[in-house]
Amino acid sequence: DIRKSLLKYDDVMNEQRKVIYEQRKEIMSTNDLSETILDMRHDYLAAVANNSISIGTPIEEWDIIRLKQDIFNLTGINLPIENWIERPEINSEELFEQIVAEIDKQITERNSQISDKTIRLVEKSVILQILDQLWKEHIATLDLMRHTIVLRAYGQKDPLNEYKKEAFNMFSEMLDLLKEYNITNYEQGISKRVTYKK
Repeated sequence: DIRKSLLKYDDVMNEQRKVIYEQRKEIMSTNDLSETILDMRHDYLAAVANNSISIGTPIEEWDIIRLKQDIFNLTGINLPIENWIERPEINSEELFEQIVAEIDKQITERNSQISDKTIRLVEKSVILQILDQLWKEHIATLDLMRHTIVLRAYGQKDPLNEYKKEAFNMFSEMLDLLKEYNITNYEQGISKRVTYKK
């Protein structure tokens, strides 16, 4: 019975491992991850922006100071958002599109002196390193949780169901971190890595 119970916990990790290994295989099999990284950037910027200018909220409720700071912390780019919102009839969707367009433009300009081949190599290296690091940390956390989750039984909760729920939430958070770390490490690290190689 103990062995069967342990296998059920292992099955949860194995399912997540399949997802990660499949992603890793896809990364290894391609030489151009620019679209993947662009999608990650836009997805995470959308999540960041939604914290301050969520769709449907009036402009008076937008937290522009927080939005500017969050974007600067993430990309190192200081955007004149307070000027952009002075336009009449501006809405959150238009503002977000302008933010994304300006960030994409500045990142392209920042890397304009670096060859595409070098950028593609660095992109691949960065995303693999971050994925491996986050996965190792995730496994360690799951292992620790598996040894402590049994205490939930004292609260009349099924430890296995609680483990599945927590593991799913943690896995989702890990994928969000992958997007965040790829933005910060890639956008701020390309020139440094290239300079170091030279």
